[in-house]
Amino acid sequence: MKKYYYIKGYWKNETPEDTFEYLVTATDDGIDPERDDEIFYYFSSEEELIEAKEMGTRTIHDFVVKDFREEYN
Repeated sequence: MKKYYYIKGYWKNETPEDTFEYLVTATDDGIDPERDDEIFYYFSSEEELIEAKEMGTRTIHDFVVKDFREEYN
C-alpha cells in the first residue's frame, strides 16, 4: 500500500519564504496511475523523504523539504 505525504518546501533558486505544498509518495511501488497527475515526486522510501528534510539545501533535489505530514484517507 502506498503512503502519501504532503511536503512543505521551497525551490532552491527561490527564497525560503516562497513555500509550496505538494503531494508526494514514499514507497518503492512504482507509478500510481490513479493519482499520478496529483503526485509531485516519487520518493523511493520514507527514509529518503526523512533524509531529504534533514539535508535541507544539501539534497540533490532542486527543492528543499522543510516539513511533511502523512495524508490520511
